[in-house]
Amino acid sequence: RADTGGADTGTWDGGYSGWPRADFAPFYELALAVERLEPALRDLSFWKVFQPVLLVDSREKMAHGGYNAGVIAYTLYQQFSANGLADVFVDKREVPVGDYMWGARPRAEYVQALKAAGIEGGLNKRGENKPPWILLGRCVERKCADDFFGTVQNGTHYRTQVEAMRRCGLPHLTYLVDGSLDQFDEKQRDRLAGCLSELEVVFGFHVVTLASRESTYEYLSLSTRAIVDLFCTRSVSEGLLTPGLVTWSHLENESHPCKPVWSTWGQMLLHVVGVSEGAVQNMLDHGWHTPRATLNALRKGGECFAEEVLETGKKRRKLSSDIHRFFTSSEYARPKQPPRTSQPNTQLTQTQQLSESP
Repeated sequence: RADTGGADTGTWDGGYSGWPRADFAPFYELALAVERLEPALRDLSFWKVFQPVLLVDSREKMAHGGYNAGVIAYTLYQQFSANGLADVFVDKREVPVGDYMWGARPRAEYVQALKAAGIEGGLNKRGENKPPWILLGRCVERKCADDFFGTVQNGTHYRTQVEAMRRCGLPHLTYLVDGSLDQFDEKQRDRLAGCLSELEVVFGFHVVTLASRESTYEYLSLSTRAIVDLFCTRSVSEGLLTPGLVTWSHLENESHPCKPVWSTWGQMLLHVVGVSEGAVQNMLDHGWHTPRATLNALRKGGECFAEEVLETGKKRRKLSSDIHRFFTSSEYARPKQPPRTSQPNTQLTQTQQLSESP
């Protein structure tokens, strides 16, 4: 784990010493775009044609400070301007995964030429900045110490975030925690340390722990410098063919893919009291992949429709009956109405009559 909270980070390379990774190939859409580019455009400097962009998730927040993505973006912009990175555009928008990522968007004078090659960018019809069409291979998920502890305690949210980052297609994934973990007791610290080790050893994340939010700003500034320096000596064609770069649309599709019907139906079945994951898996394996298939089985088999399908055990007949009742009983179909209070024998207004009607 890289702890740069009190260390000299002046020579830090942003974790890019081994980039590009051998297991990532150039993205096919970008490779096709390079073939369609005009020869003169291919040989131009990468940053002459593109502008570097740092994306800040609009839902990003400070510790106990609510959602302050605007403040964070402005602070980073000030740091970039002071450190010779004024050309970097800090873009606050909702990102599909993570809290920070780096991209490149075409400069205005090259938009049309790049569009002809299949690379879009610039402004939309309302004059708003589009997401950068090219993402430069790195994503950072940031947590303050309290937020990290809450996420780990939740379990499901933590796993969902990690899996979304692993699916996104970017080769360099960073999990950053700022703030001290000493505020937690020994058992809690051990659990958090175990999660950080799992992220690094099992899932291949670059794990960073920092002392404060100011250290996080410095880390992001150093990372931005490393990325800008990496591409400053490359031509447009060399930059676009760098392994690990992906398009925005690819990131959105891979981070949160559409779920098949059977997966969503299985999750819904888990809400029936007493139904375990094993029982749901058996029902899906039996061909009941959709509500229609399950209801057809209900009509044919009655209360014992799932007795032979559910997991072996004494309660499977009762569980089959419970599932049948869940989908057929009127008490589930219509919630119980609260008892009415007696009304005085007076004429009601039209509004009162409507409010009292079932």
